[in-house]
Amino acid sequence: MRYSEGFKASIVKKTQGGSGQSLYRIARGTEINKSTIKNRIAQYKNGRLGLDGNDSISPSERSPGEKLALLLESRTITEDVNGEWHRMHGLHSEHLPLWEQELASIVLTRNLEFSKWGTIFTDDQMAAAIIGRLAHHGHIVLFEGESYRMKHALIRQREEEKLPTS
Repeated sequence: MRYSEGFKASIVKKTQGGSGQSLYRIARGTEINKSTIKNRIAQYKNGRLGLDGNDSISPSERSPGEKLALLLESRTITEDVNGEWHRMHGLHSEHLPLWEQELASIVLTRNLEFSKWGTIFTDDQMAAAIIGRLAHHGHIVLFEGESYRMKHALIRQREEEKLPTS
């Protein structure tokens, strides 16, 4: 199992920070073998592991697209690998519900019909899952007629073509 550097650092911090938790209790709470935690502590003491964990992306720095992809992926995992999955992605159990609330109010506009979303996501199954979630919990509003943005983009393009180049 590979853990993010941030997760490794957080485990070592629990042992070094005077939290009052025994190594056994930390191992049991994180489902990580005691010998693995001891190895991480040794790496920290030898200077091979920093406690800042800066080389991995923090959950708050993830883009809405990454958050949505992780939320969708989290729905496919079973309870027995839930903790392992969270650690692998450097997440805590409270991140996913917060992201759900954050993403619930997103307004999504697309000029591309649903059948072509696979070209954006490069994976038809991922596109189908996203469309399914959006269509199930969202409202689809279709507008007929000429696109305002397209009209003005064409006007700008024509004006730029008319301008003399120096």
